[in-house]
Amino acid sequence: MKILHPFNLNISYSLMLDFKLVGPAAPVVAVAGEDLVLPCSIHPRVSAEDMRVEWNRLYMRQTLVHLYVEYEDRNDEQIESYRGRTELFKEELHKGNISVKLSAVQPSDEGVYNCAAGSMSWYDDITVYVELSAELIHEWKYVCDLTLDPNTAHTRLSLSEGNRKVTRVKQQQSYPDHPDRFDVFPQVVCRESLTGRCYWEVEWSGRKADISVTYKGISRKGRSSDCVFGCNVKSWRLNCSDNSYTVWHNNKRTAISAPSSSNRVGVYLDWPAGTLSFYSVSSHTHTLTHLHTFHSTFTEPLYAGFGLWWSHSSVCVCESLTKTYTHTYKTPLSLSLSLSLSLSLSLSLSHTHTHTHTHTIPQNTLVSFSHTHTQTHLSLVHTLAHTTLLSHTYTLHISLCHTLYTSHSFTHTHNHTQPLTQTV
Repeated sequence: MKILHPFNLNISYSLMLDFKLVGPAAPVVAVAGEDLVLPCSIHPRVSAEDMRVEWNRLYMRQTLVHLYVEYEDRNDEQIESYRGRTELFKEELHKGNISVKLSAVQPSDEGVYNCAAGSMSWYDDITVYVELSAELIHEWKYVCDLTLDPNTAHTRLSLSEGNRKVTRVKQQQSYPDHPDRFDVFPQVVCRESLTGRCYWEVEWSGRKADISVTYKGISRKGRSSDCVFGCNVKSWRLNCSDNSYTVWHNNKRTAISAPSSSNRVGVYLDWPAGTLSFYSVSSHTHTLTHLHTFHSTFTEPLYAGFGLWWSHSSVCVCESLTKTYTHTYKTPLSLSLSLSLSLSLSLSLSHTHTHTHTHTIPQNTLVSFSHTHTQTHLSLVHTLAHTTLLSHTYTLHISLCHTLYTSHSFTHTHNHTQPLTQTV
């Protein structure tokens, strides 16, 4: 036994080394509000019931998403936003299935996940990327308005259209000296600082254009790569041309296989999750095609920026428009009011209510809205303001539910003059 025991251990160890974790080959697309499975399994199949299985969120201050060890879940140190929303498929553990189910997906769930599993004799881990469905990214609550900062514009860049458009020109512009101005490279930064979740769109023209995001502390003076978007640790860049896209960060270039078929680009920043995504936006259907996502840990507010290296090239920030939609519906309303003069007033009226809703949407976007109107009060308490005994004013509160995940409350005041039926 003393001879065979170590021999048997060595055989077991060498066999276990052949096991590995297998996950999805592409990012997992999440839809807010729905359940999501982050797939991971052991191949060849072996039971994970007696293993340690740990799911973590990368690039976060807190990382634990779900922990299974010694035949039970141990989530005392779990990230707060995941509490009560994660579970393993316990009945599948004996088959090597260590996928985790995430309930009621939130936009903040987008990011990079790590699954690790092992025992005394082996260990492996994989990375799983989760992306928010493009259809949800440009919900109106994420759309932000951006304007170019004239104090940052290089002197060969001309600003127009209310500081929403920048064009590369041959004639030097008469901008005053400013410490924030790029003095060598033809770049400009927007005024608005970006944290939280933000989405914006731009249209570019010409031979090439750089669409970037940067920290405010990027260098502005001189010819160093510290001043160029995408060539340092402080900035990220998408380079657009007629036939290709490339992305840059910390002077590392990555080519994107998707052909350049549109001159409109959507940018989605999820600052808390540490993701920055670029999308090609169809000009006709407004369909978003994912181009690339950067993953990082952002430490300070970010700013949108643009670079134009060829004459007559331009970038325009797509303006958000305010459009008004008017909806009219009729509601039969029966009221029974008791006045302080001991008069009994009975009314049976039909009212027409007109509601005006304001939606902010990206320019040139084809959208449709549907609304569900719910009258929350059928029996109402009214405060009466009388001009005569035959007229009254009442206030009706109506709750309006939108399919765009927002809710509004409107107050309508109606004046009615009706004959009174007096009871003595």
